Amino acid sequence: MGHPVASFYGYVTDGYWQSQDEINAADKLAKDSDPTGNTKFYDSDGKQNVAPGDIKFKDLNGDNKVDDKDRTYIGNPSPDYTYGININLKYKIFDLTFFGQGVHGNDIFQALLFYNESPSFNWNIDPKMLNRWSPDNPNPETPRLDQGDKNNNLRFSTRYVKDGSFFRIKNVQLGVNLPNSICEKLRISKFRIYVSGQNLKTFSKYTGFDPEIGTGTKVLDMGIDRGLYPIARSYMVGASLTF
Repeated sequence: MGHPVASFYGYVTDGYWQSQDEINAADKLAKDSDPTGNTKFYDSDGKQNVAPGDIKFKDLNGDNKVDDKDRTYIGNPSPDYTYGININLKYKIFDLTFFGQGVHGNDIFQALLFYNESPSFNWNIDPKMLNRWSPDNPNPETPRLDQGDKNNNLRFSTRYVKDGSFFRIKNVQLGVNLPNSICEKLRISKFRIYVSGQNLKTFSKYTGFDPEIGTGTKVLDMGIDRGLYPIARSYMVGASLTF
């Protein structure tokens, strides 16, 4: 309650486990806080399959273990505001139109990372996994490579939530009109040549293919990037003639 519709819900990441000693210390603290002495830091089933290089997830409720109770709201796919810019300029025989649009304050769940970084799928994974965690590379973009994903590094978490704000130049058109004096000699009313471009530039910090992903097939399927093909950039040259 009290959160925007279709908000993202999951775990909060907290870096990587850097050593077995760090893992053992978290386990000991969890056991000491449990009268049965059976609790592990990751306690979905009383087991801990974590190893150095796995993602560390935050214990938000302070009970010295991480389980479903530590999930929280981690993102909002709805923008704070949407906006657009529409400009029409004319100077002598030249005219220029410009249209751009954008959104600000929304989050995108980059599900493409789930597919591109999972070592258990039967396809090639993202090349940046070559730069995964190691003792000599303690703070990379990706965790250690574990085909079984025993720590469930791929779980729904802030790791996938990215800033979806963007501004896109949707359309620009520059035209040149033949002067009336020339048109009269040619016995025509108007002759115009123009060049235009669509989706020329997108300004965004989003690391996926395209921040303009819209909604999915269901009403609440908002802000989830499954790797849709980005909108193409295109150019056009044309002319219009009026007799």
